Amino acid sequence: MLMNSKLEKKDLGFRLENPFRALKNSLFFYFWIFQAFSLLGNWVDYTLRQWLITIIFTNPNYASQFTGNFNLVRFIPSLVLSFFSGIIIDRVGYRNVLIVIHVIDFINSCIITYLVYTNKINGFYLLLFAFISGITMSFYFSARSTFIKNVIKKEADLTSAFSLQGLTFNLSRVVGPIIGAFLAKNYGLYVGFLFNTISFIPLILLLSFSKSINSNEIDISDDKVGKSLNIFEDIKEAFRYIYRNSLILKSFVSISVVNFFGVSLVSLLQVFTKELLRGNISNFSVILSSLGIGAIIGALFVASLNPEFVIKFKEEILIFFYGVFYLIISFFPFSVYYLMFLIGFMQSLLFGICNNRVQILTDSFHIARVISFYSVLNISLGLLGAFLGGNIAYFIGLLLVYKIFSSFILFSAIYIFFLFKK
Repeated sequence: MLMNSKLEKKDLGFRLENPFRALKNSLFFYFWIFQAFSLLGNWVDYTLRQWLITIIFTNPNYASQFTGNFNLVRFIPSLVLSFFSGIIIDRVGYRNVLIVIHVIDFINSCIITYLVYTNKINGFYLLLFAFISGITMSFYFSARSTFIKNVIKKEADLTSAFSLQGLTFNLSRVVGPIIGAFLAKNYGLYVGFLFNTISFIPLILLLSFSKSINSNEIDISDDKVGKSLNIFEDIKEAFRYIYRNSLILKSFVSISVVNFFGVSLVSLLQVFTKELLRGNISNFSVILSSLGIGAIIGALFVASLNPEFVIKFKEEILIFFYGVFYLIISFFPFSVYYLMFLIGFMQSLLFGICNNRVQILTDSFHIARVISFYSVLNISLGLLGAFLGGNIAYFIGLLLVYKIFSSFILFSAIYIFFLFKK
């Protein structure tokens, strides 16, 4: 097991630290603030795009099926490109990659704003934009993680930095749907999409003009960077690295289960809200916000943990209760208003712990490639699960899909416990 010598010498007990300590780094502070604004716009956009599906397809079965296909279209480029994203980032530089993907997302948002404003939006355009966003997502998480790993010099502050990313994501998940619903009801859907378009600008300017960002800060030799063209050998070497590190491998297995069977159910919540709860976009935004509030508390908790505790934590306990809560919702649909808070809390704890563990235990040479594989599971499996769940729901109903997926989560938690018992 590769582990920093400093971590090996410390006691592995529970200890809380300042969750905001990474913000002492001025460059990271500005990146965090501007990214928070961008993520807020993303969640406004996410809420409105999901609700657009129920407007375009009034039949709930068709809406479930299209939601599945929508996520499949995002899944395909993520699955293919994520394996190569880390290697491309090593060669091109994480700063350049971050700028390009944010500019592409900015243009994507400009176009959909225009189409919604002119009432020309349809299912084809939603699928096209989903495919483009799948391409940018393939690079985003690896480039962002490499950026943070190089900006934050103190290894002890990494848990704070990565957990604060989770905090902004989940805070945006709370506020974004509320803003999206407010703008849609009072000013029209297109204003919400315009809000997202504007949110990209500060971060693009920071990445483009900040003199403090250097894409070549990783202290490794040219040979290690892999400037040879043997990309597939680089991929195989990264797989071997993951397999040799049991705690990294356990993190990969855990987030695979939760993404495929759990996050996929979140992607179907707009249909759940309209079909089973007979709700509107305001009800949908309340459920997403409840999920986000729980996730914020979970992210703050993870940010307060010391690295040693994160490394040794047994996340299968969280996975088990995560599955229990979804199973309850499948029998009592209106309990979603109360249990989504706990689901968000459990999900945030799990993702925060697994993500921080992988970041801490992976050295600088492997970080871009390992995180690129991690993002495959963290993004693509949720999309694949939503595709399967949405299409299965078309034939057997949404509640039965929730029962089946939650049962798989429970059994998987038990399997992980015995698989990594030692």
